Amino acid sequence: MLNQTILPTIPLAASAFEKTNQTTVCWLGSAGFLLNIHGCILLIDPVLSPAAEDPLRCLDTGMSMKRRFPITAEEIPCVDYLLYTHADRDHMGPNTVKTLSALEPQIYCTLFAGFRLTKYGLPPDQISFCRAGDLIQLRDGIYVEVIRADHPWQLKDLDRFGTPYTEQDCVGFIVNTPEGRLLFPGDSRLIKEHAALGDLKLIAMDVSTDPYHMGRKSSAWLANHYAEAILIPCHYDTYAVNEPGYNGTVEGLQQMVIKGEERIKRLSPGAILTLKFKL
Repeated sequence: MLNQTILPTIPLAASAFEKTNQTTVCWLGSAGFLLNIHGCILLIDPVLSPAAEDPLRCLDTGMSMKRRFPITAEEIPCVDYLLYTHADRDHMGPNTVKTLSALEPQIYCTLFAGFRLTKYGLPPDQISFCRAGDLIQLRDGIYVEVIRADHPWQLKDLDRFGTPYTEQDCVGFIVNTPEGRLLFPGDSRLIKEHAALGDLKLIAMDVSTDPYHMGRKSSAWLANHYAEAILIPCHYDTYAVNEPGYNGTVEGLQQMVIKGEERIKRLSPGAILTLKFKL
C-alpha cells in the first residue's frame, strides 16, 4: 500500500544516458522527467540546479527541498531534446536551462516560454515553438504530440500574479516511443481533450492539491479512463514549502484507481522504470 513516507533519492548515473535498445523513464522530482528512448535523450520540465552553498535549496525556484536532486544540470552528459510545458520556474528553471543549453539540445516550448528563454540568454536558433495540435518528429519511430493544457493559476490573485496563462501559454506532451505512447499532461485541470487521447502506455500522474492542477481526483479519473496505463505520481514530495501547488499525497491513491496496486509506480527521484515492448 502506498504511503506518504518520503523515499530517498537515488543518484542517477551517467549510464542512464547511454545508448540502449529500450525505453526508460526516470522521475527527477517535482514535474521533471528523463526519457531515454533507444538512445534518444529527452528531458521534460527538468529543474536540477541546487544552490552552491546548500544542496537542499533549489537555485531556480529559491525554495528549500525535501531531498537532493538525483543529478544536477552540470552532471548531465548529454541531452538531445528539452521539452517545456510552460514557463513557471518549477518547470523551466533559468539556471538549469542555461546550463543544459551548452549541450546544444533542441528546445520545444510555447511562444511565451520561448520568449522567456531568450530573456535568459538562450540563442533563438535553439528554440522551436509548439502549440496544441502540433506533431514534433524527433527520430524514426519517435515523435511528440502536443496537446492542450488548462493552467490559469494566476486567477488565484490577479493583483499579485498578473495576467493568467492563456490556452497558448501551456501545453502537454504525448511522447510516442516503440514501446507505446507516454502522457505528460503538464500542469492542467482536467479538460475534455484528456478523454480522447487514444491508447496510452504511461501517464505522469499529477497529485498536487492545487485547484489549477489535475490533482488526485481528476488524475484518478484519467487513470481509470486509460485503465491499462502505467502511472507515475509526480508534483509532490519535492519542495519543503506550505503551498498547494508544490504538495500532494499518494495515500489512498491505489484504492481510487483500477488495479492501482499493480499500475501505480511510486518512484524515488533517480529510480529508472524500464518499459516493455508493446505488441
